[in-house]
Amino acid sequence: MAGTVEINLLTGLRYFTYAVTPNETSFERVEDVPNYVQQVTPYFILAVLLEYVICMATGTRKLRLSNDGYISMSQGLCSEIPKLFARSAELAAYMYIYDNWRIMELPWNSAITWWLAFFGVDIGYYWFHRYAHESNILWAAHQVHHSSEDYNLSTALRQSVLQKYTSWVFYIPLAFFIPPSVFLVHIQFNLLYQFWIHTELVELCWYTHHMGQDVWGLTSFLLSIERVREEHLARKMRRLCMVWYIQSTPGKWISY
Repeated sequence: MAGTVEINLLTGLRYFTYAVTPNETSFERVEDVPNYVQQVTPYFILAVLLEYVICMATGTRKLRLSNDGYISMSQGLCSEIPKLFARSAELAAYMYIYDNWRIMELPWNSAITWWLAFFGVDIGYYWFHRYAHESNILWAAHQVHHSSEDYNLSTALRQSVLQKYTSWVFYIPLAFFIPPSVFLVHIQFNLLYQFWIHTELVELCWYTHHMGQDVWGLTSFLLSIERVREEHLARKMRRLCMVWYIQSTPGKWISY
C-alpha cells in the first residue's frame, strides 16, 4: 500500500463514516492504495478521549478509561503486528486467487465495480461474522473482540491477531471478478466504519435516533450482540447494511 500521509479532521470524519466517492478512492494498483487505517489512527485516540470527556461532563454514561480501555487499545496495536512481516492474509489470498483463477476482469476505475465491491465486502463480512458466532473454530479467534467488560469506542480497537486468518475465505467469491485494489479500499473503509458505532453515545444524536438507526447498522442494533443471550446473537451479524440480516432471517426482525 502507499505510504501514510497526514489528513485533516474533516477527511478523517469522512473516512470513519464511509463518506467517500469512487473517484477519490479508485486505484489501478494495490501499491497505490493508501493505508487509510494508519491515516486515521490519531483520530482513534482523539475520539476515545473525547467520548470519555463527554461522558464525564454530561453524566450520561458510566465510562471507565482504565485497565479495560488500555487493554483494548493495546490489543488493537497487537492486531497490526503481522502486517509488519507480510501482507494481510485476506489480501494475500485474494490476490493469489484473482491472479490465477479470475473469471472476468472488471475495470478498476468503474463506479459499478466500486459499488459491487462495496456491497460484496459488506455481505462477505456479514457471513464471516455470523459463522464466527456459530463455529467454535472461528469464535476462538473472534471472541477477543467480545471480551471487554465495557462498551465504548476503545472496544472497537480490541481486535484479534488471528481473525484475518479465518475471515479471508468469505471474500473469495469477490476475487473472481473484483480487482484487488478495489477490494483493498473497501476492506479498509468497512473496518473503519465500525469504530464510531461502538459507543452508546451515538443514540443521543437526533439524526441517528430518528433517521438512520433502522437503515444502517448503528449502535442500538449493535448493542444486541453485546448484551443479549446466545439465541439472539444473529440479530447483529451485519456489518453496514441491515438488509443482510433481514434477507437471511425472514420474519425475525427485531430492532433494539
